[in-house]
Amino acid sequence: MFRMLPVMLLAIVLTGCASAPLINKESTKDTVLLVGLNLQGSTPSQLGHYYLLNLVDAAENDVQVIVRPRRTDRYMVVTELPPGDYQMVSWAARTAPGVSGFADVSLRAREVDIRFSLEEGAAHKLSQQFNVEHSQDRYGRRIMQASFGPLQDNVAGRMDRRMDQIGPDWVVINEPVGVVPEKEETPARRGGLMQFLFGS
Repeated sequence: MFRMLPVMLLAIVLTGCASAPLINKESTKDTVLLVGLNLQGSTPSQLGHYYLLNLVDAAENDVQVIVRPRRTDRYMVVTELPPGDYQMVSWAARTAPGVSGFADVSLRAREVDIRFSLEEGAAHKLSQQFNVEHSQDRYGRRIMQASFGPLQDNVAGRMDRRMDQIGPDWVVINEPVGVVPEKEETPARRGGLMQFLFGS
């Protein structure tokens, strides 16, 4: 019997990992957006940061979403956006209260341009994932680097598995949403030092 105990415990753990809680529509703004999360490096037991996602809706109102990823997360779930069109314009990192040992993180918002639409009663996944890397600087302090980038297949697979368990009340949109407009390159102009310092 005692030989069977480890097998039973493993089965319980796998069962717990295999199922995810249903998302109740009443606790949302009638949309679900999964944002992929890719953690790399020496991830501490507490990530040490939370993130502000700054968006603009179709009426040009500012909308802010706060996400607090955990060490075990493979994606972030956003449920506070009503149906409509959005443009994510920037994000910023903030140090979580009570967490120490990190080098200072800039409070400056980093610009990003991701445009997407959310349908009523639907669950979507974003075409861009959030990449967070933890490492140490030359002084031994923990530092964090983060950025948005294209959704990778392994991260998309984790999100698909979550979408399969989201609940019967939701319409699952399999095609990722989110367009990143190409930046127009400005031709470089040659000029002297005075033009560089003071412009034309």
